[in-house]
Amino acid sequence: MTTTSTRLKKLLNLTWPIMLAQIVSQSAIFVGMIFIAKLGKDALAASALLYAVQLVLLTLFMSPLFAVSAIASQEYGRGERSMLGNLMQQSWFLSLLLSLPVMLIFLFIKPILLMFGQKLVLINLIAPYFVYAAFTVLPIFINTVNSQFGYAIQRLGFVIFTTVILLVVNLTLGYGLVLGAFGLPKLGITGFGIASLIANWLQLGIYIFLFKFFKGFKPYELFKRHAYAGLQLMKKTFAIGWPIAVQMGGELVSFFMITLMVGWLSTTQLAAQQIIVQYLMILLMPVYALSQASNIFVAQAVGEKDVVAVKSYGDLSLWIGLVFIVLITIVMSVFPLFFSSLYVKPGQPHAHIILMIMPMLIFVSLIGQVFDTMRNVLTGALRGLLDTKYPMVIGIISIWVLRVPLSYFFGFTLHGGVVGVAWGAVVGMIFGAGMLLWRWHAKAKAQLTA
Repeated sequence: MTTTSTRLKKLLNLTWPIMLAQIVSQSAIFVGMIFIAKLGKDALAASALLYAVQLVLLTLFMSPLFAVSAIASQEYGRGERSMLGNLMQQSWFLSLLLSLPVMLIFLFIKPILLMFGQKLVLINLIAPYFVYAAFTVLPIFINTVNSQFGYAIQRLGFVIFTTVILLVVNLTLGYGLVLGAFGLPKLGITGFGIASLIANWLQLGIYIFLFKFFKGFKPYELFKRHAYAGLQLMKKTFAIGWPIAVQMGGELVSFFMITLMVGWLSTTQLAAQQIIVQYLMILLMPVYALSQASNIFVAQAVGEKDVVAVKSYGDLSLWIGLVFIVLITIVMSVFPLFFSSLYVKPGQPHAHIILMIMPMLIFVSLIGQVFDTMRNVLTGALRGLLDTKYPMVIGIISIWVLRVPLSYFFGFTLHGGVVGVAWGAVVGMIFGAGMLLWRWHAKAKAQLTA
């Protein structure tokens, strides 16, 4: 019989490899931007535009594929190994369909950005990059499906291995082609597009090789011809996945809106906002990994018809997330000037104003992050039950009905500045966390009494 301590150990053992894969994946983007920054201020400004466009489009269209881990985990729990091969093939086809509109936008990015009033000098720097990026979208989407499959069957080693290969090739080629190192031609921003193209197709090739020749994947019949029966599994994946896309897309747009809002206040307050955002993005990685682990183990327990484990995995994930974020909140709130000084040094222009703002901004932002951690972890647990529409609706209400309007009200109407904007987020996240906690307990109780 599986004990609580065993489930806790399984959750932690799955969380850290997912977090590691996420950190490795994000490192390629972070370091790549450093390479591009060496080309000058125009290239750095162009890279910010490039990153914003790519982040929004890839995340929005890729998000439905995150449903693969929940569906695959349920089938894995049921012991339906061959069904997973069918699911994968239909998910690969869905990847192709979802990648097509992104590829089209990337190929016509120049007139699109001109239509939105962006500077021609910046557009000319990144337009050639997007030609190569267009043909990188498909392997990125298929590799997302492959990693979700790896999480579901708990084959974390091959996910981390392929991700590390992606990072090494991307950065080595990127450094060479962006800056003209290693005897390679200096192609600037375009060089990083070529490096990403080669690295992502190589990662896909490694996945295919492992799936084909590694004995551990034979029971899943990944390359056997399956009866598709009207592509029902693809339709199921999209039906569960599109609310994830709407929820994540809404959060990305709201982040952009909040940044614009703080920019209206002053550049000094925007600088303070950017400091706290950097920390929140770091904190999001372990929370995202925990959410994924919760999703997978809850779904697996559903497949195994272990109703006690369903509730236990969700509750344990929530407690792990809360302990983690509360400890971080205490440490950063006690030593706010230390964390602020990593970005701003006394004596720099406007440093004293930023350092005056930061203690309260850190405290309020982390209070919001406590409830946002609850919201993210519970969203993962509910996805394990294939419940994605309710979190989507609550997410929209939390962000667009509460957070954005209240951030404006507290920040501008009540003259609270960037700290007032942060209080708006707190209220929105409290509502979202409370509603999802209620939903989780109701759904988990229904599992126990079914």
